[in-house]
Amino acid sequence: MRHGHRVTGLLWEHDRVAGVRVEDRDRRREYEIRARLVVGADGRRSTVARLAGAERPRVSHAHGRACYYAYYEDPRAEWRDTAAMWLTGRELGNAFPCDAGLTLVLLMPPVERAADFRGDLEAEFDRTVGLVPGLAERLAGCVRGTKIVSSAEHPSYFRRSSGPGWALAGDAGHFKDPVTAQGIRDAVRFGRLLGEAVAGVLDDPAALDRATRAWERTRDAQCVHTYHWTNLLGRGDGLAHVQFELLRALTSDEDGVRRVLDTYSRLRDPRATLALPGLLGATARALRHGAGQRAAIVRAAGAALAQLAGHRREARRLLADPRTPVA
Repeated sequence: MRHGHRVTGLLWEHDRVAGVRVEDRDRRREYEIRARLVVGADGRRSTVARLAGAERPRVSHAHGRACYYAYYEDPRAEWRDTAAMWLTGRELGNAFPCDAGLTLVLLMPPVERAADFRGDLEAEFDRTVGLVPGLAERLAGCVRGTKIVSSAEHPSYFRRSSGPGWALAGDAGHFKDPVTAQGIRDAVRFGRLLGEAVAGVLDDPAALDRATRAWERTRDAQCVHTYHWTNLLGRGDGLAHVQFELLRALTSDEDGVRRVLDTYSRLRDPRATLALPGLLGATARALRHGAGQRAAIVRAAGAALAQLAGHRREARRLLADPRTPVA
């Protein structure tokens, strides 16, 4: 572990990565570290992905919501074991209890509202909490204890995540909109599976490359349907009214609540949750209840259906050879 040191380049032997070039903490000295495998676990703006020529995604989708979060000092013991999400119109708010008596409050307004937060960030954060009455009530008696962190730009993607002597783990190789909170699960799971896949073949370059390619294809196959489900839930347009009606119908009984939780826990295929009859019924109810929003609901529902129709085709392209670019 070398804290404060920074990777500035990859070492190459012919077409194979053989280590990294590193700048020390004081930015005064560069040195090299040789390695049989270089793993970039360095996030969405991955240096390793850029240096390996894998920065451009194989598959990418624009995001529909911005993210703003802060930690609150939370004295409300009755909420200590409950993570909650409120969807009010197009506004989405979340409260996640953490340790040390803190609760993480995450606001995910439609992406076009990011401009509203560029002036007085704290005032707009507080105003947006007020737009979600359930969240505002939840935070009664709580005090914001940290600065507000923002992320207005976070498109979802799959990058090519393996090559001769290198691999990309976590968000460096694959990123989903935070709306379904699946990123840390996949980062931990596939980081572990990468280690298991390569541990016995580090001394055999050909076998190592086969192992990282197989690992990447396994990750893509296990993540692609959740990726598409997340992109639909991450829309901040008129589809939010359809999502509300869909969730209300799905959680009308205990079995339905379990099905939704099992989808988030990756025990249930999200395609079952997004089955076409349920979506059409939710759209009809949204149109019935959404006076003044019907045009936006119709546009968004049509776009979502087109998006759903393209999922199978896109999944098939993604699961082809990871070395082949995908538009």
